Amino acid sequence: MDNYIDRENDLATSKDLSKIDKQTKNNINEIISKVYHHENCREYIPQKASFVIEKILEITRDISLWNKYVDQFANKLLEKEITKQKEITKRFSNVTKGSLLQVLYQDKSDNENFYYIVTKINHFKFISESRLQMDVGIPEIIKVYKSAVININKNKIVSSKLYDNGTTVRKYWWNDFLELNPVVNDTLNTNSVCKIVRSSILKFTKGSERDLDRKSLFGRFHSYMDSCSTYNYTEMMKALFGNYINHNPKLNLDGIKNDIKKENGKFDKQFDVDKKELRKQTAKQTFNIGNSISAKIPDYLTPDKEIIFAYEKDDGGKYLHLKLENEKLYNRFVIYDEN
Repeated sequence: MDNYIDRENDLATSKDLSKIDKQTKNNINEIISKVYHHENCREYIPQKASFVIEKILEITRDISLWNKYVDQFANKLLEKEITKQKEITKRFSNVTKGSLLQVLYQDKSDNENFYYIVTKINHFKFISESRLQMDVGIPEIIKVYKSAVININKNKIVSSKLYDNGTTVRKYWWNDFLELNPVVNDTLNTNSVCKIVRSSILKFTKGSERDLDRKSLFGRFHSYMDSCSTYNYTEMMKALFGNYINHNPKLNLDGIKNDIKKENGKFDKQFDVDKKELRKQTAKQTFNIGNSISAKIPDYLTPDKEIIFAYEKDDGGKYLHLKLENEKLYNRFVIYDEN
């Protein structure tokens, strides 16, 4: 079932997918397969009272109830989107408009095993030649904004995996609409991914001859985690290994990749990065610079003419050049030319 979510007119208009043309049906089957196999998901569990989950369980006991409830699900999302839009209008932001695609798949090999797949996708408006009025359709190239794959077996929830293509996992989707809770919180996820990625890098970069690779990979990982609000497994792997050229030709990059992949079941593939926890997980070493001055340096830092580097003057003195972003610290030590 496809429901056009029309927030301007407060309507969720349904369309029976059994009556669509072959090409559109193929496009929809392709997007359902993509949603089902999506790698960058997060695990959730139902809250004590979840309207959508309760009704889906009811439907799996009696399939004839599907048409009764499917429009109610769409109207529930519409209601939550309208509420959310009112909250964020003052911030000049908008809830992404789209259609709600809903499918209930019954396993052919096990008639007690079901998958409820719900996804918010893009749509477009056009003028219907037959009716000479504005209509809404599904484009040839479909974009997935949000999705959920909920597995039910013997009338019990086995798993609930959600995806969001935004910069953060939208709460109105998992909490207000589907009424779910994350299995693992953001702090624990951040902690786990930091420890596992660092451990995999360390395992394959032992020895001074791999020191530069170790620091470079630490730096790339930290830079990704520090710059994004939402962790995405695929994007993290791209940031870590994409276009990376080994300093040491004997470094086993595939070994690091496979080691991370082997352990990635211990954290979600998508979650909001806990920046406070990230700072805790960033290993730092304290150095005594001299004259009672010390500095904590992250272990991933390497010499960079734009950030930090050491040099020696003709008098034999060794100095540290450091780019400052703290205005107070700069003003405290700047020497003005009185001439």
